[in-house]
Amino acid sequence: MTQAPTTTRPSQGPTLPANLVKRWEPLSNVLLAFGPMTITTGEVQWGSGQSSPYTLVSSEGGFLLKLESVPQFYDTPNPYIKLIPKTNEAGTVTTVEVAFYESEAQMKKDEYIMYGSYFVN
Repeated sequence: MTQAPTTTRPSQGPTLPANLVKRWEPLSNVLLAFGPMTITTGEVQWGSGQSSPYTLVSSEGGFLLKLESVPQFYDTPNPYIKLIPKTNEAGTVTTVEVAFYESEAQMKKDEYIMYGSYFVN
């Protein structure tokens, strides 16, 4: 007896929640130079022209992304960012704090090189 082939696709791995997949405006002065941050289901883009495909590494204490093309901000490579969503009283995500990490070692110790916030316009 033969089995019919399965039609399910292989798992694509963890994904970001839909409420983070949107355009975010810089709230912190340190992020103004990079412009808006747009998160899609597979890429992070900044208004300054930098973009990178990403892999969701962890969802513990926020959403840790490994940036495949290692964008540089202030001449420093940032292969990892952590998105930390913040909600209003109604439970809607209105801001996201972002920690930028210079290396995997610093990321593992949560020693970010830059930290700032974005908001939904």
